[in-house]
Amino acid sequence: MLAVVAAAAEGWLLGKADPATLAERAPLAAAWLFTLVFADAAACDIGDEPGDAAAGATTLPIRLGRARTRGLALAISAAAGVGLLGWLAAADRLTPAGWVWAIGPVATLAAALAARPDEPRTPVDARLIIVALAASVAG
Repeated sequence: MLAVVAAAAEGWLLGKADPATLAERAPLAAAWLFTLVFADAAACDIGDEPGDAAAGATTLPIRLGRARTRGLALAISAAAGVGLLGWLAAADRLTPAGWVWAIGPVATLAAALAARPDEPRTPVDARLIIVALAASVAG
């Protein structure tokens, strides 16, 4: 799994694949991806809140409320973007596609939460596909 994430990071984020550096960048790429998935999961839990509460589950929307969960998901996604920009800048590989991958996830999450604040699952699920297409064009 980490090799796939690292290959994606090299190819899409950094503009070229270098098998010699995949292993060293895999943890960074995995951390970036994990952070985005965590933000998405928090956002998607918003729509599940009534059922989760009825079932006795403890989720972020139940603990924090919907508004704070939306804010937390955006903050986590923004942190992933800032981290990615720092990583790309430090590697001297900040390409247009890298900018799209750094800014796109937080922008599309903000749009999904604004469009459907109480049930953002569908736009959240589609957003990384939109970012991947935009990064390919920016490429």
